[in-house]
Amino acid sequence: MRLSLLLLAMLTGCTSLQMAPYRTSGGKAPVRTVAGYTQSRSFVLKWPVNNARMTRGFSPYRKNHYGIDLAKGFGEPIYAAHDGKVVYVGNKYRGFGKLIIIEHPNGWGSLYAHNSKILVHENDWVEVGQRIALMGQTGNARGVHLHFELRDKKKAVDPVLHLPKL
Repeated sequence: MRLSLLLLAMLTGCTSLQMAPYRTSGGKAPVRTVAGYTQSRSFVLKWPVNNARMTRGFSPYRKNHYGIDLAKGFGEPIYAAHDGKVVYVGNKYRGFGKLIIIEHPNGWGSLYAHNSKILVHENDWVEVGQRIALMGQTGNARGVHLHFELRDKKKAVDPVLHLPKL
């Protein structure tokens, strides 16, 4: 199986892999820098679950939680947060259960973990809002939820900063 650089970086935490340089459309300036993570509003996402409750936030500095957890009922639909190519579908990475990783333009990537059922395949192109999985409790999950991560050039980014306000 050939893994993309983004996938390897997301799963191993490796920082030595080289990827294409990041470019923003419209030249928008970064809006926030947190401990070396530059976060820009120029990459806008859609919520991957409708009307879910956030049960755990982004906290890479405490307890190494590199995403957000969104809870709702078993089997609820999970949607692509942005257009992109599905680069991984499977359950070979400890703790994530049934997992989907999507590569987006300009070095962005998103990760969707703990799914009960996956509705897409590797190399599929998905559109924002497309149903890609059903919510579950696979892997190391304490209750039904979606673990959702966002990466910018391999670095974990708080997805909430790129999602619409509730």
